[in-house]
Amino acid sequence: GSERFKEFEVKTFEDHEKLLGSYKFSNYFLSKKNFFKRYLSNHRKIWNRILQKKINKNHQTLSVGSGLGINELLLIKKNFKVDCSDLKIPDSYKFLRKIFGKYKYKKLDILKKNLNKKYHNIICLSVAYTFNKKKMNIFFKNVNKSLKKDGKLYLDIGGSSDTFSSLIYDKYYLRVESEIIFLIYRLLNNKISFYKYIWGFKYKNSEIISIAENNGLKYQEIYIDDYENELNRSKIISTMIKYLPFAKYLFYLIGFKMPYVRLFEFVKA
Repeated sequence: GSERFKEFEVKTFEDHEKLLGSYKFSNYFLSKKNFFKRYLSNHRKIWNRILQKKINKNHQTLSVGSGLGINELLLIKKNFKVDCSDLKIPDSYKFLRKIFGKYKYKKLDILKKNLNKKYHNIICLSVAYTFNKKKMNIFFKNVNKSLKKDGKLYLDIGGSSDTFSSLIYDKYYLRVESEIIFLIYRLLNNKISFYKYIWGFKYKNSEIISIAENNGLKYQEIYIDDYENELNRSKIISTMIKYLPFAKYLFYLIGFKMPYVRLFEFVKA
């Protein structure tokens, strides 16, 4: 990248850890209140509301790509039976067990193997955007093998759909805005640089459904919400929404075309 734009590609377990500010000990791991105050963002509240309604507390649930386990711990706190998993068991696990009690966390790469144990439900939140189409097929195939008969997958790949609106916003608007902010800072003789995060892959809703159904998972429904998250990536728009209440409704017309929450429900066919 240039002086203006420094690239950061999000691919590995460690990359996700950096984005969340490290899985090593922090004051946020000292109490449930501190933990959720720091990490429970709006889209996670939406996921939680849906999952608590849809999942049976008596059924075994596996979370794939759990990371810190923010949504998983919300469910565990309400006595749902949830096993966490990720490519590695994060350092945070040993601290969070002290405040949430014992819960299971296993090392699992869903792209390399399915599990011997079968689950009623599998949840995967904001992980699958790192998968290309080949990996996405492997993911759905192994999830299918890990589900019991009539088992459910709840999947939000992370981020808005691959639409014309998101293309214009991502590729052009945010870049132009960054250039404007950079020039203003230069004129004020202040230094600034931007990180360009390379997140992975965008998919249309129809593409996700097609790949899943080709691997034995039948589409049930999709829960769409959170029209503000993508807008908050813009410093100008997010500032206007914060200080000009009427602007909120204007920009939500744009945000409505780029919902951040796209939680798919599939059932094992």
